Amino acid sequence: MKKFVLVFLLMGLTAGAVRGADDPAEKKVQLALTLSGFYLVPDTGSTRSLLAPGLRVDLNLGKSFILAPEASLGFTGLYVGGTFNYRLRKFFVGAGGGLIYFYKEAQDIQGDGVLKIQAGAKGSHWLVAAAYVSNILSGGWLNGVHLTAGYIF
Repeated sequence: MKKFVLVFLLMGLTAGAVRGADDPAEKKVQLALTLSGFYLVPDTGSTRSLLAPGLRVDLNLGKSFILAPEASLGFTGLYVGGTFNYRLRKFFVGAGGGLIYFYKEAQDIQGDGVLKIQAGAKGSHWLVAAAYVSNILSGGWLNGVHLTAGYIF
């Protein structure tokens, strides 16, 4: 009996996540132009920052889940990554990661893999998010914030 109830609950969760967004005004795939800002502090003490325009694609997996790949390209570097978010009406929380590259003056690229934990809000034509960011690759540790504001088409 316990297995039956567990399987039944898992089937319900899967069907709810796959069926698409309930709000008729919201598309299953949404494109947003964003402005992203990173402010990172390595353990060496020298800060790194990146302010860049970007692109975010929200894949709305049912009413409660959002898969959001994103990319930002600026003069000092670039970021490519994404998050998996749980949504509660207009608010969402999630986790994910990506790669951030900072260009040096000698034109070589220094990259760091980062994990991020974020919270934000999303309306019909706008989104804002703030994330705590930390690196995952070997070397010095870095911590910081990632702020995003965007317009959804």
